[in-house]
Amino acid sequence: MFCPHIVGGHLFFYDNLARHLAEDQPLYGLPARGVDGKTPPDTTIEAMAAHCIHTMLQIQPRGPYRLAGYCSGGTIAFEMARQLRAQGQTTELLALCDSIAPGFRPLELARTTRNFLRLKNVRLVQQRVYRFVLQNLGLSHLRKFRTVTEAHYWAYLSYRPQAYSGHAVLFKASTAGYSRRSHLGWERLAEAGLDIRIIACGHAAMVKEPTVRVLAERLETYLGALPRSRAEIGWSARMKVAPDD
Repeated sequence: MFCPHIVGGHLFFYDNLARHLAEDQPLYGLPARGVDGKTPPDTTIEAMAAHCIHTMLQIQPRGPYRLAGYCSGGTIAFEMARQLRAQGQTTELLALCDSIAPGFRPLELARTTRNFLRLKNVRLVQQRVYRFVLQNLGLSHLRKFRTVTEAHYWAYLSYRPQAYSGHAVLFKASTAGYSRRSHLGWERLAEAGLDIRIIACGHAAMVKEPTVRVLAERLETYLGALPRSRAEIGWSARMKVAPDD
């Protein structure tokens, strides 16, 4: 199973998950470009997904593939599945772990902004307004990024996903409170169907002890229905970071 990074390039969220998966289920974290400070970060979700696919192919050259993404990593996993489908590859599992589909409706965007302000996360609200103004004036090329996190936030807020012809499963936190829609916007994008599995927790708790054990068990329900390859036998269940060239 391959797990793309979240905003900022972080992968450590997946370490606990890997520890609770079956011993013969490998999990690779897919790193972001630019976190080493040697190359500029990607500024679009499409580019991040393409880079993650390039890295993944070094580990597994042919499909079918199993993808899982937590938070904004779910958006990258979704775009990876779209690009793989366009390349004639198969994604047999696309798991979105409390990930919100980009492209909020206006009322939900307003509600989310209020939540960020209540939490005193003014910086993120400023980024949303800045992106909106620059993009609508056709001045996006003027945006300069000081950090990988800034570049990634810009990419996430700018992404307008197209529909994916495959199937997805959404593991949704029950008490996150950032959207009233049970499907978090993915229902219209996963054309072959969306399974929704509720986990009794908040957003951050989903990948922390002890709730991460529940997430692993739910994932195993889907993974257990997929064929096991001989290459997976004898694996020690720890997350490995795929090599990034």
